[in-house]
Amino acid sequence: MRVAIVEDEFLVAAHLEAMLADLGYEAAGIASNRAQAKVLIKSRPDIALVDLNLRDGPTGQEIGQSFGAAGIVVVFLTGNPHDIVPPIPGAIGKMAKPCDDACVEEVLSYVCDLKSGRAGERPKGLMPL
Repeated sequence: MRVAIVEDEFLVAAHLEAMLADLGYEAAGIASNRAQAKVLIKSRPDIALVDLNLRDGPTGQEIGQSFGAAGIVVVFLTGNPHDIVPPIPGAIGKMAKPCDDACVEEVLSYVCDLKSGRAGERPKGLMPL
């Protein structure tokens, strides 16, 4: 599975990228703003982890909508989970930052199961929109 990271905090993005590699996922790239995210969408990742507030402002929800419109599963990973205004096609939930690696791992595993047609139990760390 290829995972896009939409995050403007370099250390957070780099940590996610390393964690993905350790878990056997491929990082499709990192975007810190809307323009970079549009490039990532074209690379057709399977999943996008999207923060709300990025270098170009609170554009994460719009970016999430763009990923979802392209058929890419979206999980918001943000310090402002209550700022998300549903519905957002393609988005399956949100995680509050900070969250630990185990939480991210559980959510990614859950998304993989969903994409494979194996509906498992929603992880506690994945809040509905």
